[in-house]
Amino acid sequence: MEELPLLLEQILWSGPHPLRPTAFTKYRKSLDQLEITSSFASSNHQNMNKRMLGILRSIHDSKNTKRVVVEDDRSYRHMMNERFRRHRQKESYLALHSILPSRTKVDKSSIAKTAAAHIRETREIRDELMKKNWEIREKMLEIEGDKAEEMTRMNIGVKSPRAIESLVVVLKCLKGLELKARAVRSEFSQEGFSAVLDIQSKIEDSIVEKAMASALTEVDKNFQSDFQ
Repeated sequence: MEELPLLLEQILWSGPHPLRPTAFTKYRKSLDQLEITSSFASSNHQNMNKRMLGILRSIHDSKNTKRVVVEDDRSYRHMMNERFRRHRQKESYLALHSILPSRTKVDKSSIAKTAAAHIRETREIRDELMKKNWEIREKMLEIEGDKAEEMTRMNIGVKSPRAIESLVVVLKCLKGLELKARAVRSEFSQEGFSAVLDIQSKIEDSIVEKAMASALTEVDKNFQSDFQ
């Protein structure tokens, strides 16, 4: 029942309701404060933009700087390599000049021409020496082959006044058998002649002796037929 008068009072009350006292007050910014805050936010936003632009510009500048540094480093290395190459080339020409005739000029063209002529001359000398060396080698092989063949010593005695003719027949017989007489020691007399022959032979001694005996017998028969 006590609440009814209060309710009627609230309904019939036309003015603003009285506020209850409280320790808290509503915070409201003034117009000046709002303007200051807005201007500060705007300036802060501009500063952020400037800072971002500065950062982007510094990144771009750093890339360009790195590119320039890389190009400068590449140019420097190329320059040093070229300088080192020329230095080695100069040393090579000087070393080549030291083995050429003393009258050779020091310029690169003269050194190259003189060296080329010297190389051609050296090749010709080399080819000639190789040719002579080959010929000497062939002769040595031939001599060694001849030495490797068996040497046969044969004693010949002919009782015939035609001693010279008999010796000629013996030599022709050896030639027909493709044999070589390395040494011939002979003695002539009125009764005939005797000879010692060192023969280089590839065939058996008996065959050689048989051929020579047959040839001498033929000479003796011819002598007897002429005498009769």
